[in-house]
Amino acid sequence: MSLSAALLTVSVVFLLVLLIMLASSIVKVPLGHVGIYEKLGHPVGTLPPGVHLVAPFISKVYFIDTTEKTIEDLQCECILTDNTPVRVAVKIRYRVSDPMKAKYEVEDPHLALNKFAGVITRAIVGGMETEEAVMKVHKLNRKIMEVLKEECTKWGIDVEEVRIREIEIIGQVAERLAKDHEYRRRLPRGTRVVVVRGGGEN
Repeated sequence: MSLSAALLTVSVVFLLVLLIMLASSIVKVPLGHVGIYEKLGHPVGTLPPGVHLVAPFISKVYFIDTTEKTIEDLQCECILTDNTPVRVAVKIRYRVSDPMKAKYEVEDPHLALNKFAGVITRAIVGGMETEEAVMKVHKLNRKIMEVLKEECTKWGIDVEEVRIREIEIIGQVAERLAKDHEYRRRLPRGTRVVVVRGGGEN
């Protein structure tokens, strides 16, 4: 191989290496996301939406979605203090507020919130009698949200809204409530109570 051919080969290889380094050093963080920037396996900071240059080969960027998310229909079943079986459907709005915590403090923050919200909803609703649960839906919403906001902060999650969308009740208390229109009048807008009697609903 002649000297000129060897130089040409070296130049082409060098150019390819430069292109690969350049390609691996450019990162584009999408809108509505935050980039977690790791260097040699250690977090060094966050990257806002946009194009960024990072150290090639030794860097890795994870995208964390910070847009608002909604759990539309979280279903929870529990037994109230008066032994009435209840099924509750809850809507939860939330977003990731601390991407670093969401990445490193929990394996899956969305799954963790879903499971924890079910446990807390069953515990709070299950601590009430039927009439109290039906008449004080606002109180239930507030209590569930307070617990979720406090506990989910450690996962980098901000809970923005909790709303009980439906309460399905069964039993003798349900029979009496089915004849009482006052409890329906006092329900928050958007909350539905289903009274199960015999083989159907009311």
